[in-house]
Amino acid sequence: MAVDDAPEVSPELSPELSSGLSSETPAGAPAEAAPPATPVPAGGLAQIIRFCLVGGVNTLIDLVGYMALTGLGVNLFVANFASTTAGMSFSFVANKYFTFGGGAPGGAAKQGALFFAFTAFGLWVIQPLVIVAATAAANGLGWPLTGLLAWAPKLAAIGVGLVWNYAAYSRVVFRR
Repeated sequence: MAVDDAPEVSPELSPELSSGLSSETPAGAPAEAAPPATPVPAGGLAQIIRFCLVGGVNTLIDLVGYMALTGLGVNLFVANFASTTAGMSFSFVANKYFTFGGGAPGGAAKQGALFFAFTAFGLWVIQPLVIVAATAAANGLGWPLTGLLAWAPKLAAIGVGLVWNYAAYSRVVFRR
């Protein structure tokens, strides 16, 4: 039987039969509002892999710059500011075009401003706080931050930043 040939169900026939078929609400009953749509990041696992690849290069730029500057005696926070700034330009272009495929319409200027705001907060507020906390924890445990252990506070900050950045970029900055 074709869909057009299907018999029409009359509401008078039976309230049980017609209750699920009508899109109208009964007289006097308030209409239920649809739940708000939540943005779903496009791209799934492939996007996460691209994000991690870009982040790997970004992290190398950041770490090499940070370790070179601190090795020259530059203050930890100044070194962090300089190394993260160097990686930020690369990160915007690579994430915009490679990871998120250009993102939502609205122009590069808007995306750039959002990217800068979220990234700057992650790099210059979240990362220093994590570095301070990790350094204090290491000092409290009596661990000298020398050799490879000197990287521990920065690596902890990078890990926290990774989660912050993906959430911000996929849900706000480059959302489609």
